[in-house]
Amino acid sequence: MLQTIEAILDERGYLQLLETVNFTKAYRVLVTLLREEPVKTPT
Repeated sequence: MLQTIEAILDERGYLQLLETVNFTKAYRVLVTLLREEPVKTPT
């Protein structure tokens, strides 16, 4: 099953998820860059 999770990738390459997600094991992921400024900044 696919799941979309919004995140922010900063200039250092750190990925910050914008919602809490609980994983029971490691998963393979694909990252799509939108090339636009984030709507909200991480806290």
